[in-house]
Amino acid sequence: MHVATLAGMQTSDNIPPAPGTPAAPRAAAPGPVIDSELSALHAAVESRFDRFIADLGRLVNVDCGSYTKGGVDEIGRWVAAFLRELGADVDVIPQPVLGDIVVGTIEGAPRDRDVAAADARTLLLIAHLDTVFPEGTAAERPFEIRDGRGYGP
Repeated sequence: MHVATLAGMQTSDNIPPAPGTPAAPRAAAPGPVIDSELSALHAAVESRFDRFIADLGRLVNVDCGSYTKGGVDEIGRWVAAFLRELGADVDVIPQPVLGDIVVGTIEGAPRDRDVAAADARTLLLIAHLDTVFPEGTAAERPFEIRDGRGYGP
C-alpha cells in the first residue's frame, strides 16, 4: 500500500473518496517509508511515553466541563505552556464566563527549498479544552491505567 501526505493528512492510494465527494488533488508522494524511519519514530515515541502518560493523567484529572471556567482555564494554561515549548507564539484571549481561548502560531518554512514561502503548506489544528462531565467526576473516576488501557472521565 502506498501512503502519501496530502495537506497534512495521510491518505492511501487504495482508499477511494466517500461517495459524492470529489477526489482531492494529490501532492507528490515523498516516497515509501523505510524501516529506519519507522524505527526512529518508534524510538521517539517510546522515549516520550512516560511523559505523555503523566500529562494525560494530569489533564484527565481536571474537572473542565464547559461551564467550569477555572478547570477549562487550567487546561488552557497547560496547552499554552506546551505550545510555547514547541516554539509557538501564544495568545490567550480572556473570556468572562467560559474558558479562555488559546491560540498558538508556529511559523514554518517550506520543506522543499525550491518551493516559495507563499506556496508552503499550512496546517490548521482546532481543538476544545472542555469536557461534558460535571464537576466532581474527576474525583469519582480518576485517571488510571488498568490492563494496559487508560481510563478516566
